[in-house]
Amino acid sequence: MIISDETIKGAQAVIKVKNDLIEKRIIPLVSEVEQLPFDLVGFNLENHKFIRFQIKFASTKRVRVKNTKYNYRSKKISKYLDGDFDFYAIYIPDKDRILYVPFKLGGKNISFQINDTGRPFNWWEDFLEIKDNNLYRKKTCKDFGITPKKYGGRKIKMPPVGLEPTL
Repeated sequence: MIISDETIKGAQAVIKVKNDLIEKRIIPLVSEVEQLPFDLVGFNLENHKFIRFQIKFASTKRVRVKNTKYNYRSKKISKYLDGDFDFYAIYIPDKDRILYVPFKLGGKNISFQINDTGRPFNWWEDFLEIKDNNLYRKKTCKDFGITPKKYGGRKIKMPPVGLEPTL
């Protein structure tokens, strides 16, 4: 029997998320049914509420939170529907962290590098805790004490390393 890398990564993500939820005083409850739109439910011991999680595995640099799922059996892509779950729980192995991204922010990018062009971005450290949807705010380089890069008074797009900036 051959087990795919995706299966191993998925299992690793589930275990890491369960451990992190327990540290946050949220008891993970796993369903006996496979075909649900969420992977697990957590019971919050502090406010006595249930939270539904969809677990993902991602690398660093930038995480694109997709609002789609792929069915390996039928080879079909379908969208998650509003209300399918409350949070994505995304395991980032390079940082050994879990990002808790509200469903409403699906389809957005989450950055691991500070964008010094002055454009707002979703910073990964803002998603380490489970928070209300309205408590997330995009950051800019000014939030990190960095002045936006300018060239001739205009903001520029940063080129790959070794090339000169262009207007």
